[in-house]
Order: sequence, then C-alpha cells, then structure tokens
Amino acid sequence: IFVHGRTREQGYGGDIDHASIKAIKDAVGIPVIGGGNIFSPELAKKMFTETGCDGIFVARGAFGNPWIFNDIERYLKTGKLPSPVSAETRKEVLEKHLSYIETYKEMRPASRVNCMRKAVIWYVKSLPHASRIRDTACRARSYEEMVDIVDKI
Repeated sequence: IFVHGRTREQGYGGDIDHASIKAIKDAVGIPVIGGGNIFSPELAKKMFTETGCDGIFVARGAFGNPWIFNDIERYLKTGKLPSPVSAETRKEVLEKHLSYIETYKEMRPASRVNCMRKAVIWYVKSLPHASRIRDTACRARSYEEMVDIVDKI
C-alpha cells in the first residue's frame, strides 16, 4: 500500500502525518510505502524511523534534484550527508533535461516551453541569482532561448 501522509484537503501544504502511516503499517500484513515531503535524505530517514514503513516514495523532492535517490541511499547506508551538487553539475543536467523535453515531449510547442520553464525553476532553486534566472525563463518562448538562459548560468 502506498500511503501519502496528507489529506486531500491539505494538498501540498501542512505537515505529514507520520502517525497515520504508522497506524496503517501496524494494521496490515503487507508492505507499506510511505511518502510526502521527502525533500532530503534526512526526511527520508525520518519517514522510515517514525512510521516503520517498508519503503518510501519521492515525488516533488526529485524535481530539479534527480540525484536525491542516490543521496538517500548513501545516507541510509552510511549516515553521511552528501556534498551539495555543484552549480556546474546542475547546469549540465538541466541542459540534458531540456533537450529531452524538446526531443521527446509530444505536445504543442508553447506547452513544451512551459514544461521547460518548470524544469528551470526547480533546478535553479538553490543557485545564486535564482529569482533573476526564473524571471528570465518565464519570458522565454523557445527551446533555444531556454538553452541560452542556462548557458549564462
């Protein structure tokens, strides 16, 4: 059973109810996978510790952070937090992500550019001048403009 620790009314806001996930885990005899607000290795460990769940799922925590899965695995095995991902690595992965959207996302060009904007917003979140980059990306109208913005990071 996959259990998200929030009610529908909460949407993306509010705290995760670890106690409810634990109650479900204690009540059933099948694997329970817990999720909600797993944005870091520490939050992944907290989910396991407070719920006793058999596994976790990461959703929004992977947006702009595809290495979170390796980071969680390493932290759970060693207890050591990973080093922050460099701006250069973020830039390289974002460029690849944008090219995948351009090549494989089957939708109207304007919708494809909107999808690229979302990717840019998530990847640059922790970078210096992120708000300026986001503002510029929101005005971009093509893949080429997005690549140009990323190249200037």
